[in-house]
Amino acid sequence: SGTTTGVVADGNLSPALVFTYTPGPAAPTNVGTYAVVASFAGNSNYLPRTKDLTLRINDAAAVTVGVTITSRPYNGSALSPSSVTFTIPGTSTSAGTPSSITYSYTGTSSGGIAYGPTADAPINAGTYAVVVSYSGLANYANGSSASTPFTISKAILNVNGLAPSINVTTPQLFTFDGNAKTMVGTLTGVNITGGLTFTYNGSSTAPTSAGNYSVVASYAGDANYQSRTTTGTTLTLSIANAPAALVTVSVPQPYVYNAVAPTPTITITVNGSPVSPTTVTRTYTGTGSTVYGPTTTAPVNAGTYSLVVNYSGLANYENGSGSTSFTISKSSLTLQANNLITNNGATPLFTSTLTGTPAVTGTITYSLSNSFGAANSPLSSLSAGLYTITPAISGGNSANYMATIIPGTLYVNPYGTNVRAIKPTLECVSDNGNNTFWANYSYSNLNSVDVWIPVGSPDNYILESNPGAVLNGGQPPSIFKAGGGRFRILFDGSKNITWIVQSFEKRQKTSSASSASSSSNKCGNNFVPASVRLRTDLVGESIKVDEKVYPNPFAGRVIIEADLKDVTEKDIKVIDLLGREFRPLSTRKISVTRMELDLSHLVTGQYYIRVNSKSGTKVFKVMRQ
Repeated sequence: SGTTTGVVADGNLSPALVFTYTPGPAAPTNVGTYAVVASFAGNSNYLPRTKDLTLRINDAAAVTVGVTITSRPYNGSALSPSSVTFTIPGTSTSAGTPSSITYSYTGTSSGGIAYGPTADAPINAGTYAVVVSYSGLANYANGSSASTPFTISKAILNVNGLAPSINVTTPQLFTFDGNAKTMVGTLTGVNITGGLTFTYNGSSTAPTSAGNYSVVASYAGDANYQSRTTTGTTLTLSIANAPAALVTVSVPQPYVYNAVAPTPTITITVNGSPVSPTTVTRTYTGTGSTVYGPTTTAPVNAGTYSLVVNYSGLANYENGSGSTSFTISKSSLTLQANNLITNNGATPLFTSTLTGTPAVTGTITYSLSNSFGAANSPLSSLSAGLYTITPAISGGNSANYMATIIPGTLYVNPYGTNVRAIKPTLECVSDNGNNTFWANYSYSNLNSVDVWIPVGSPDNYILESNPGAVLNGGQPPSIFKAGGGRFRILFDGSKNITWIVQSFEKRQKTSSASSASSSSNKCGNNFVPASVRLRTDLVGESIKVDEKVYPNPFAGRVIIEADLKDVTEKDIKVIDLLGREFRPLSTRKISVTRMELDLSHLVTGQYYIRVNSKSGTKVFKVMRQ
């Protein structure tokens, strides 16, 4: 600013002064030194005039620095002011932006370590202060803020949430294997240190046994994170039972019925080592045709069975089972009908011999049959002849045995007024050398049926004049064929023998005897040694052995070859040496010259097959093995 002055009478001169500024031309506002030219333009009384001047604008006082910084929990990043303002003192008007702003941080970390002063904003938890300084703010003096305090608190961990967090999957599932099972968890957070510890149902020992365990995970904390537990959050560790133990069951095989139940061997093992469950049950059940159980009682009787063994109460293992099948085989028994003879029309009283281990119980019954089928009843009216006694046993414990049935023979000797006694005859004596001789006996049986007289005293025996007369154990026959027969006995020539036979005749015993000595009638050169006389009269034809039958001997079936064009099953008869007739079980005509016969029902011995055809009767001699 400025004025012009002149003669008093002129007062303030006009025009007014004009100022120019360099730099300019406008009047300056900012701090600085400016060259100024004051100019008077002149008027009617004064000449123009200029004058060089200097104008100086100095810095204003420092501005007010406002600092905004918000305390927060640790997150792994530096905490610095969110805003810094520069305002003209006493106003809210911004003073602009300084060309240079610096920060100075000081404080103490949560671990008690001093921090700063430093331009680096703190990261770790602690208590801090910041001072913001500036320079280069046009028109204002350099300045700084007051110390502004702030805090980075320790972070709090979440549980199974956003970081930072304790992360534990629940439930955690395991299977028992004898080893301790530990909970697994992780920590998420920036630069978090340390790890988790766990308690299981309140114990710090990790469990090994099967079960469910309530778990608490704990974190002790570090410089930037608070300690934390998962109390209030359900965490579970589960150890499932291991698979069932191996159950091995065996029953001694073969096992034959002995009235005692078999004792099974049961082993329950884990990894080859035996274990002992609290409960083991056994269940027996019959299989196939065996009806039994289910029951816990072991079977005794013969049959087929299954045994299932179940166990429970084995800690840390599932319940399990094992099974086996076994057989109690039938024991063996032999039931043999005793041969029996009846005389005088007496009713036969059957007996038998029964053997078996253990002792056999049951009811024994008997049936009679002959070559024509079942015997007539009542027994007291049986016709004279030969009968097969077939015993059978039932009831008691007999079902536990495999029976071998041995038939016996019932001889119903003829009786009545027409019965003829057996007559023994010494035919001749033949020299055997060394003072030994053959006594060649024959007998006459004029009855129409065979007669049975058991060998032995008092009815059928060799009477020796001195002991040892009979050599090689020779003995007379016990079956006397209808018609007659022959046999011979070797004896010591220095001694005599007598064959004595007592038979029933007209309900009375009649005795006959025939003696032999070395001086008895000698046999001629044409004498044929003794053999049972073949009853060709019962065969019906002269026997002509035809070799076209095979196999011979036979075991069950035979094939005959002949002219069989018109032959049927009814044309075939089988006859034994006693004259008994049998029918084949079946016949199969293979061709007009070949026929197969099933003779498996015949007992061992010699037989004749008689075939009647239009071309004549053919007889085949065969031997049943």
